Amino acid sequence: MGFWQYKMKFGKRTEQILRYASMLGMALAGLFFAFTFVACCIKGIREHIPGAIWFAVVLFGIFAVVAFYIFVNLWRESFSGSPHSVIVQLKAHDFRSLQFFNIAARYFQRRLRVIWVCSMFFAFISVISFLLCFISQVPWWFRMLLVASGSYGVYMCRNPYRLARHGNQLIEAARRLDQHHQLDCLEFMTTNLVTFRGDPVAVYILRLLRHEEPAA
Repeated sequence: MGFWQYKMKFGKRTEQILRYASMLGMALAGLFFAFTFVACCIKGIREHIPGAIWFAVVLFGIFAVVAFYIFVNLWRESFSGSPHSVIVQLKAHDFRSLQFFNIAARYFQRRLRVIWVCSMFFAFISVISFLLCFISQVPWWFRMLLVASGSYGVYMCRNPYRLARHGNQLIEAARRLDQHHQLDCLEFMTTNLVTFRGDPVAVYILRLLRHEEPAA
């Protein structure tokens, strides 16, 4: 388990900060690129700009769509399904049953999806930085700054992406195995994945697995 413990060190507070920062950043980026896209289209129609410029206009539109896509996914995944409703569903099943595992797994995967979408934010920032570095007429020191910004974005997207990927792999592997492995998976997710510590669903599951009486 040492390998998994190393891969899944990602604090709950860090996840919240990352989620809200990504939502704000993507909302602002989406508005900026959407405004730039509309403004360029209006100017292009009025002044008949060269066809080559329309490539940049289309690029602005794509950036706006991607930014809003990330924002909408973060918003939807962050506020869909309260922990209380998930606990109510879990109480209707024995914690050794496949139904119990599937409900818990869907909840954990939804949380992991939020982290994965956050990694897309940093990947988006990296792409923007590298493109500006190659297509902008800017001083060399600003190009170096853009390269550093893009490299930092790549580094930052690595941990959330790998956390979500390994977490989903663990759940999918347990889903195909027997009850013993599924219980081990739930225990590992609730004890070693730091972002789930203090989560009401994780606490409820952990108490059941440790044969404690869960709070009403």
